[in-house]
Amino acid sequence: MTIDDQIEKIIEIFSGFTAHVEPYHIEELREEIRKVLTPPSLSDYDLVIGQEVKFVPPNQTNKRTGRVKGMNADGSIYIQDSKKAFGRSIHVGDLYVEVAGPRGGTILKKVGE
Repeated sequence: MTIDDQIEKIIEIFSGFTAHVEPYHIEELREEIRKVLTPPSLSDYDLVIGQEVKFVPPNQTNKRTGRVKGMNADGSIYIQDSKKAFGRSIHVGDLYVEVAGPRGGTILKKVGE
């Protein structure tokens, strides 16, 4: 069953519980359902495979550097640790990327902000 088929089934069920649904509400509902059913991708967070990111490993305080290798089904990002050379899954909110700062230097920005 495709995502579009799932959306139509949900709208059909939803419409059965309400007396009247305006067409523009159905379109809004369709878009909201699509957001929930569609898994996130790296492009949603402006990340690409091979991009360098920083993260704080569990039970440590210093940031480490790694490279993006992909995205897991649960929405976490799969990172290849640059020093230990092993992979780990990191929650999107715990990743940082370097961006140009206001004075021309680089600053760390949390992914997803």
